[in-house]
Amino acid sequence: MKISFESELMENHKAAVVMAPDQAFEVLQSQDGDALFFSIGTDNVCYLTREVTETPTGWNRIDLSSALSANHGGAAVTAKAFAVTQNAQTLAIDIALAVTVGGADALYLSLGNANTDAAWADGVTWTAVPFDAGTAPDPLVIADVNIMNIPTPGDSGAAENIMVDILRWPNDPLRLLDRYYITPGTSPHWNLHKLTADLAAGSIVNCLGQRPNDPRPDFHIPGIYTFGTISGEPQLLFTPQYNYERPGNAPTPARLTPPPGTSAIASALNGSGVTNLFVAAADGLYLFTPDNQHDRATPVQIVTDDLIAGANTLAAVTDANRTAVWGLGPQGTLCYVSCPAGSEADPAAWSTPVPLLPTAAQFAFFLNLGAGNNVLFADVDGQDLIQLTQDPSPPTGSSAPSCCPPPTRTT
Repeated sequence: MKISFESELMENHKAAVVMAPDQAFEVLQSQDGDALFFSIGTDNVCYLTREVTETPTGWNRIDLSSALSANHGGAAVTAKAFAVTQNAQTLAIDIALAVTVGGADALYLSLGNANTDAAWADGVTWTAVPFDAGTAPDPLVIADVNIMNIPTPGDSGAAENIMVDILRWPNDPLRLLDRYYITPGTSPHWNLHKLTADLAAGSIVNCLGQRPNDPRPDFHIPGIYTFGTISGEPQLLFTPQYNYERPGNAPTPARLTPPPGTSAIASALNGSGVTNLFVAAADGLYLFTPDNQHDRATPVQIVTDDLIAGANTLAAVTDANRTAVWGLGPQGTLCYVSCPAGSEADPAAWSTPVPLLPTAAQFAFFLNLGAGNNVLFADVDGQDLIQLTQDPSPPTGSSAPSCCPPPTRTT
């Protein structure tokens, strides 16, 4: 892929500033085809920066979290972590947000947001999800939050897979975790996901998923993939939300066999509502297909290339036509590889990895459903955010700084 860098956007809009990469970000696409950029800023506010073509800069930034102060007696609210997901059929967007108020964390959800430019102009409505699974740790400290919208088998509905890790004992230097799955609209909201081993914050990475026929064809229980050092050994697990046969017992994890030098994982939900699990390892990219995620399963190697070998960050997505995987290498090189949807297990179906940027600190992307191309945002130097758009016709791309209006506050 040939990449060309352009600066016209900055020259034409001198009142704009390059959009800061912020502390964390994700990007999705609106029904109107515009980019929706979710982030936590350096001022600890959760923002939606949306593409608005009729504005001078092309972007409009909306504060999503500061209004939550009213729920806490006017106390300052610090956005700590968030996760977003999109319904594959309706394109509605769900958001989970962890905030810190007065030294304790709280969880908020905003589900089923109509994904139109007009709807986003009014911000979102949050629902508080207070801890209701017994006595909460004092203070409650949320270590991780994940959300995935999964189609339900046999109809056009969808289920939410929401998992939250908290510190079991907040002042313990071991930083051991308890895990909960969240059930909006039912009581209790917080449900203990019993762990079969002690997990420590900072030693694991998670992503969500769902296996076929688990536990039966007409009823699926989603779950979570966990990779890291568990009981002193590198392990890769898939664990359902709960034990279907014995709800009072811990769910039985599938102990997947990680390839040597495993460094990162990513899941991608396919059109059947189940997930492929991609694994970066010392000699390339591996895959656990949805029907090969049983106990002691071994993966198939799908890409052998130094660009993606040892990647410390992976991201993957599947749409109706293709599956794409992005990898961020140990030296910061960002690369991209793809195959036709449904051909993930065939090594010959995968493209040769393409280097997109020589250095990047973090990135986010979406597959443009209208144009059929990739749109990528990357933090290239800790200062500026680059938007990279693939030309859907010839195999070329263009890149330019992403701009937003001048900030209304300084930090």
